[in-house]
Amino acid sequence: MKHILLSLIATVLLASCSGKNARDLYADARAAEDSGNVFLALEKFEELVQDYPAEAVAETAIYRLVMIRSGTPGDKGPAVEAQTRFLRLYPNSLEAPKVTFMLAFLYNNEMMQIDSAKKYYELFLALYPAHELAPSAKFELETLGKGLEELLGEVEALVPAQKIPTPGARR
Repeated sequence: MKHILLSLIATVLLASCSGKNARDLYADARAAEDSGNVFLALEKFEELVQDYPAEAVAETAIYRLVMIRSGTPGDKGPAVEAQTRFLRLYPNSLEAPKVTFMLAFLYNNEMMQIDSAKKYYELFLALYPAHELAPSAKFELETLGKGLEELLGEVEALVPAQKIPTPGARR
């Protein structure tokens, strides 16, 4: 029994000495991100969130995951997953309004999933009606599903036709 206890203590001590803490992982992830190694940054941020979810720096790490994945071209599934995970884990975060808006915007403008976009724009406006992005969310809701030509036609209908003087013409 004594040997088992000593082995267990040694294993725990060895693991804690060889592993990195949350702040070290965050520093490694940011260094990787700053040097352009996005894949390593994602790996380190994920490791931090998985291994240290209760650490204060975990919220910042998952927010960095959201930002990286949202800006990565191609499949937007990982961005949606990161954003919804962030909102599930940190609904009261100062960044929650921005992430909610980003999720709606992604559904609307990148994935063309109008129903999901509408759901998140409406959620955004219900939760954050006075937020600086609220006018943008209202505009996005009003223009959901409209193509560029349709929007331009609406703008042209609102703005009266103006005669633009040609250069060199007298007034």
